[in-house]
Amino acid sequence: MDITEIEIDDGNEEHLTRHGVSIAEVQQVLAGDPDIRRNRKDRAATHVALGQTNGGRRVMVPLVDKGNGRIRPISAWEVGT
Repeated sequence: MDITEIEIDDGNEEHLTRHGVSIAEVQQVLAGDPDIRRNRKDRAATHVALGQTNGGRRVMVPLVDKGNGRIRPISAWEVGT
């Protein structure tokens, strides 16, 4: 999946930071080389991305593929090693 635009606004910012992951860290994960896979059926997110922040945290980011390289992350949390 080629990501050209990441949608972050007031509607999803609170969900993204709820689990102690900053917007900058979400952007770092998505700008890096995350492992992106299709999510399970009947989930709000169409895909999940797993990657590392610049500080080395492993972060899971559920996201919605909006098409044409646009994605909308809907949450984020740190995962164990």
